[in-house]
Amino acid sequence: MSSAGHILDMIIRMRQNRAIRTSNKQKFRSNNREASHCDKVALHYKTVSNEKLEKIKRKIRLKSGLERKKELIVIVLFLVFVLIFFVWIQ
Repeated sequence: MSSAGHILDMIIRMRQNRAIRTSNKQKFRSNNREASHCDKVALHYKTVSNEKLEKIKRKIRLKSGLERKKELIVIVLFLVFVLIFFVWIQ
């Protein structure tokens, strides 16, 4: 058996990795960093009142509680089916 295919795969992988390296991209060469790191764009974050924030938290807690209950039901049903299967085999 030959390992030429594996070597060719390695060479292709190295070529692809070299092509996506950040130092080869135009915006990171020499002094072009201003184009990618611009302070002119201001970020605006939404502000939420405390009451609305508490409602959101309660909603998230309720959803996570329901998901936990669903997972528990599925696990219990699976264990019951496995137990019935093993009892039925014997």
